[in-house]
Amino acid sequence: MENINWKAVMAGSATAIVLGVLSSFLLMLSPIYSYGIYVGFIIGALLTGYIVGGTYVEGAKHGILMGITTAIILWVVEIIYDLIFPPEAPLSAVIIAAIYALIITLIVCSTVGSILGGVGAEIKGKLQS
Repeated sequence: MENINWKAVMAGSATAIVLGVLSSFLLMLSPIYSYGIYVGFIIGALLTGYIVGGTYVEGAKHGILMGITTAIILWVVEIIYDLIFPPEAPLSAVIIAAIYALIITLIVCSTVGSILGGVGAEIKGKLQS
């Protein structure tokens, strides 16, 4: 792919992960603590689109890449966690669950990243004009 701003993609992924972990810790005592990662992801996708600017399509393209990158990073962290603290389930069940989790996370993260990356690019376009 030509003209990809990888700094924007990595900044969005880092923002999504850091803010997601922080917001999950802040919500730890509430029943919605597991939704904290989504707060970080929404802000990270908007940031990616905002950094890229340009058209909605440019922001969406970079948002998709940010979503895929974030999903793969989170999947690798999950695999490392499972290696350090092995689950009590059979290995085949753990592998199948990890693959399903990756597929669903890739679909959701790329879809949401696309939409919000485009919105972030449009916000920058509106603020500059």
